[in-house]
Amino acid sequence: AVTDFKNLGNCGLYSWIEARPKTGRTHQIRAHLQSLGISIVCDPLYSGNQHPVLLSEIKKRWNGSQAEERPLLSRLALHAYSLSLKHPVTEEEMTFVAPYPKDMEATRKQFSSIFGIDPLKK
Repeated sequence: AVTDFKNLGNCGLYSWIEARPKTGRTHQIRAHLQSLGISIVCDPLYSGNQHPVLLSEIKKRWNGSQAEERPLLSRLALHAYSLSLKHPVTEEEMTFVAPYPKDMEATRKQFSSIFGIDPLKK
């Protein structure tokens, strides 16, 4: 199995990573990152890390209540943003885009505001 990775930007303890699998094995991206010593946020299977992304831990001047804070992201932070393939008959290159879910989009906006890193503006 082969996966190409590109670091799109570092945001404190976190990084946006683009993964381009060249083959299609189950859990391929997660297993390859683990072999590099990198874990995906909230990946209990490959890293044991279930710690959510909290705004209070990344924003210097955060004034909220830690008792009432809701995580920006508290699930596996892996999303197939786009998929490209050749049409089986016409061989036309086709690309499908799936916008980030609400929680990942909120995280992207916060990281962009705080760190100036936006994975969608590569």
